[in-house]
Amino acid sequence: MQRPRSIALDFDGTVFAGEFTRADEVVGPAHPGAMEWIREQLEAGVTIILHTCRLTPYYPGSYWRDHADSASVQAALSAWFGQWLTADELAQLEWWTHPGKPAADLYLDDKGFRFEGKFPRFLFL
Repeated sequence: MQRPRSIALDFDGTVFAGEFTRADEVVGPAHPGAMEWIREQLEAGVTIILHTCRLTPYYPGSYWRDHADSASVQAALSAWFGQWLTADELAQLEWWTHPGKPAADLYLDDKGFRFEGKFPRFLFL
């Protein structure tokens, strides 16, 4: 696989290892190796797009109703990331604040499922 030019990166459960309390509150650790990996990708010229429900605005039909305004959520996330990343690295992160998902070469998410040509058989009871 070629190195992706852009990666849509989930936050909760992927970068952030702490417990969710509120969309605009981030208290807890990063997953081990997360910040080093982000730094490595940025140094290689990869665009990191933070794609998290915390930043997605409410829209009709959305299941995520406990929104805070995007500016306060982004400020909380920036402060949290600032514990590990430099101001320059932080400035390189892109923040996805729109409904839906961003266009990216790769999506890294703890709830993702890799499609390999066969649809999975899930039983929902």
